[in-house]
Amino acid sequence: PSTPEKQYYEICGKFAGLAVHNGIVLPIRFPLFFYRLLRKVIIRLDDIEEIKPEVAKSLKSILAMKRDGTDEDFDALDLNFTMTYVDHKTKEIKTMPIIENGENMKVTKGNAQLYVQTMKKCIIKSYKEAFKAFKKGFWQAIGSKTYSLFFAEELDMLVSGNYNYDWDALKENTLYES
Repeated sequence: PSTPEKQYYEICGKFAGLAVHNGIVLPIRFPLFFYRLLRKVIIRLDDIEEIKPEVAKSLKSILAMKRDGTDEDFDALDLNFTMTYVDHKTKEIKTMPIIENGENMKVTKGNAQLYVQTMKKCIIKSYKEAFKAFKKGFWQAIGSKTYSLFFAEELDMLVSGNYNYDWDALKENTLYES
């Protein structure tokens, strides 16, 4: 992202961090992917699914095919180690290798796991600059290293509150008076 975009992400991080610091629940929900990155936790394919559901579904299908499929199934896919994306400046669709000489390397049953892991890393890397700015603002605003001990799910609850309500328990523990 450009400098103004980086500033925007840093401000968003500060806003979220200040809310946590002051005990204010925000009416927004960031993907757990963000909090996992904040905590430097290994990103799983399920985390990618939050931000890129169709890509994650495809990668999961490739892993299932690796387990149950044949080499012929992979030949039919005609995949190589490249990534297609839209260049936001020129609005052109471009393809780039995700490993050295990736455009000449076919995805096979034997290297499907490598393909999925490399794609996952590329997706994470595509968010790196924006996230780095958000992270800087978030930790700067919180001002305490204590919060770094929290799990991603706990940070989510601190920022956005609990979104799973037990309505039956609420009804049982509510007393109505006129």
